Amino acid sequence: MESECFSLNCADYSPNLELMACGGQEGPVEFWDLRQKKKAHNLTLPESCIDQDVTSIRFEPGNALGCCVGTEKGKVLQYDMRYPVPVFTLTHHYRLPIHQIKYHTQSRKIFTADKKIIKIWNKDDGKLFTNIEPKAGVNDVEIPNDGSGMVFVPLN
Repeated sequence: MESECFSLNCADYSPNLELMACGGQEGPVEFWDLRQKKKAHNLTLPESCIDQDVTSIRFEPGNALGCCVGTEKGKVLQYDMRYPVPVFTLTHHYRLPIHQIKYHTQSRKIFTADKKIIKIWNKDDGKLFTNIEPKAGVNDVEIPNDGSGMVFVPLN
């Protein structure tokens, strides 16, 4: 299997569809069917993001056709894979690479993180719910889907 991307930055696996999604430098988001060992679909970023590398990708749990793509300049694009355009685009105003996207299924929220801020969005309409902006750099975000509402954030 050979990618169109110059280099790959991120990947995620959908057990529902048995697809691997990969994103990287100077290329589209590629979806690979691991059963047939061939490319199933390409997702080209919109004009506003065409010159940006893909830095993160996440399939939506419980919705086989939903996924989010993060870019190097702080854009997060929510897709329904049946359509070539994003359902909505979220923006991190620091314009830093998005390095983590997480879904919290109980609250129907999307957590997106760059090095400076974690933004929490409503999954259904893309409206900003709140921000978490720690004094130190954000390395990762982990959200247990146990209904507790806890958020774990390792910092620099």
